[in-house]
Amino acid sequence: MAIDRDAILKRFLEESEDRMRGMEESLVSLEERPKDKEVLNGIFRNMHRLKGDAHVLDLIPISEFAHTLEDLLERIRGEHLPVSSHVVTMLFRGMDVLRDLLCENVRRPIGLPAEDGGGAAPGSSAEKTRSIRVSVDKLDSILDLTCEIAASGERLGQGLREGCGFEEAQSLHADAGRLCRNLQEAVMKARMVPLMPLFRHYTRTVRDLSQALGKRACLSISGEDVEVDTAMSDGLRDPLTHLLRNALDHGLESPGQRESAGKNSIGKIGLTASQGADGIMIQVSDDGGGLPREAILQRARSLGLAKDTDRLSDAELFAMVFLPGFSTSQAVTTMSGRGVGLDIVQRNMESLRGTVEVESVEGQGTTFTLRLPLTTAIIQGFLVGVSGRVYVIPLESVVECSAFSPQGFRRDRCGILSLRGRPIPFVHLGRLLHVPLSSVERESVVFVQQEARTIGVVVDELFGSGQVVIKPLPDHFNRLPGVSGTTIMGDGKVALVLDMPSLLRKADTGKELSPV
Repeated sequence: MAIDRDAILKRFLEESEDRMRGMEESLVSLEERPKDKEVLNGIFRNMHRLKGDAHVLDLIPISEFAHTLEDLLERIRGEHLPVSSHVVTMLFRGMDVLRDLLCENVRRPIGLPAEDGGGAAPGSSAEKTRSIRVSVDKLDSILDLTCEIAASGERLGQGLREGCGFEEAQSLHADAGRLCRNLQEAVMKARMVPLMPLFRHYTRTVRDLSQALGKRACLSISGEDVEVDTAMSDGLRDPLTHLLRNALDHGLESPGQRESAGKNSIGKIGLTASQGADGIMIQVSDDGGGLPREAILQRARSLGLAKDTDRLSDAELFAMVFLPGFSTSQAVTTMSGRGVGLDIVQRNMESLRGTVEVESVEGQGTTFTLRLPLTTAIIQGFLVGVSGRVYVIPLESVVECSAFSPQGFRRDRCGILSLRGRPIPFVHLGRLLHVPLSSVERESVVFVQQEARTIGVVVDELFGSGQVVIKPLPDHFNRLPGVSGTTIMGDGKVALVLDMPSLLRKADTGKELSPV
């Protein structure tokens, strides 16, 4: 029987990367507790196993370098070399070399693309091969359901061939629908992954960045057993990296400043997750100096963002830090001062159909709260029509609908509507999408929520709401502005799922969109 070496190497790669993430987390703990023999022995055991597995697979460069790191760890275990920041840094650099060796000797030979390095922070690549580990029990459940669906379809077909009555056919159809929903739920559960691997990766990120900034910080993690859709886990990498970087660069004070303020010289950063009935909540917090309210006010005035800034609430004022180009930093460094960062966090959260909020108390710290749906693969959508085409607006952004009276307006232009005496800007969806407008006797307007504003979107038809399974766009369409995916409707036709925040930002800036 032929041995599939590529499959074995892929399994070795997955296990090695898991071991290395665990070792890096343990190295951070060892640096904090140099006398902890249990932590040190755990690192040594994992390095020994990695070396042994590499040797069995004849991956000599990996095996020999792991042996060198094992010797260094043995010197520490024998108390011939004390644990110091310098020694831990050497071990971290050794981990980076191991990653390079894994990439050169395993990842590339089996056709997998190179990943980002383990030292600034985890990143995502459009070309990254997506894979997920699924338990055999979950696969068995999915297989059982597919068999039941096949049998249910056969029963329905037989009943129709034998001329069954309407009520019997309706019952058979309802049974098949129930099984399909159960299968959909089972597949969604199979896509769920724990946040632990993602969260654990940030222990080294915080350690390396704090040293680079001359600060001292420890990261506490909780809720890493919370599970999210695998696509959401990938999408969280960049926003969490930016928030942790922001906490270290802007949030935490230097050790001397903290001591002067009566604080511990070691800053605390928290990364927590929790799950409720309506979604996932992730918080990134720090016990630093908090957001500088006066500096933000002055920056807002200089940019002309608000006329009466003195009347702004803290929530309204702090929300400005998510605006593109908004920065209160006076110096440009490798990590700050260019106004880049928090606006990316908001954009990424919008793409995940989530929100981000910030709370801060000057002198005490800042907390960023990310709220996310349980999955990005299934949403409640509101279907609308423009020029004979059907589009899906995520229902969570829809406020209400009403008839549109075009008196005094050109159909291809935007304007202001009155909603119970409140002025609301509006724009025609066809104009946003560059779709030729058709002649319809009656139009409707869908009022959607966008960044605390209500905006009217004029459409030809309203088809109501329903559950929508989102399919990703093909690769050559993945940068199409204003579109987050597609869905197949009941009649077999394809509808585009709209990214309303992106669409309406384009309308605000007056930029043109590509035809869709």
